[in-house]
Amino acid sequence: MAGVAVPLSEFTEPGADPVAIIQRYRRRGVSMTDLVKSFTRPENKIQEELVQLINDHYSEFIGLSTKMQDVSRETARLRPPLSAALESSTASTTTVKGMVDDAEALMKEKEKIRRERSLLRLYKENRALLSKISGRLTAASSPSNDHLTLAGYAALENSAIELTRIELALAGAQSMTSADTSGESEATKYVDSLRGDLTTARDQLHQTLLQELNHLLKVFAEAPSEEPSSVSSMCLIATCRGLVNLGHTSDIWSSVVSILVEKQLEDIAG
Repeated sequence: MAGVAVPLSEFTEPGADPVAIIQRYRRRGVSMTDLVKSFTRPENKIQEELVQLINDHYSEFIGLSTKMQDVSRETARLRPPLSAALESSTASTTTVKGMVDDAEALMKEKEKIRRERSLLRLYKENRALLSKISGRLTAASSPSNDHLTLAGYAALENSAIELTRIELALAGAQSMTSADTSGESEATKYVDSLRGDLTTARDQLHQTLLQELNHLLKVFAEAPSEEPSSVSSMCLIATCRGLVNLGHTSDIWSSVVSILVEKQLEDIAG
């Protein structure tokens, strides 16, 4: 059975057992030499086809090899300038990044200075206004003043309005101080001190207005026939508006009930 060709497909079928296949052909009288030749024949054929392919396209292979060598030489020639360009680009990138970082730091510092100037301007303006209000309160509570004039009551009403403006300005400044993460600045300390003095002034003005309200209501209780256009009436209106601006409307009703209503009830009962 010389020259027997064993199909390779037998070995590639699912579940194929190479040993059993070889033993089957051996029982048929096929020698091991013929079996080996049968297995190597396809490989030899592929080798022959590869050699033929190379021979048919030999000039193309040579040309391709030459081109590859040319490309390799050009690449080697370009590698140094490209490496130098890469190093220069890396250095430039580092320099630019440093400049950008410096610019960002300068912008942050500029913003901090702008915020500090705004806070100091706010402090200066409102400190002067608060000092003026404190002067009015001192004058109103002076023992030498037996009673305030209409201008004095109007000044107290204006003080209530101005204190509200200062409070709104400080509320706006709160956003500027909270945006500063670099720690408490001197300007922030000034503004915080202004807040404390504002609270003190509000309390003092509240007590002064409440005291004057009670005084005026007692005057009206003793002279109920006084015309609404009188000076006392205008003083009372100014005092009530001052309390309303401070947010103490309830004090007005409490004083009216305790002084006027209860006085009338006592008169009726008497």
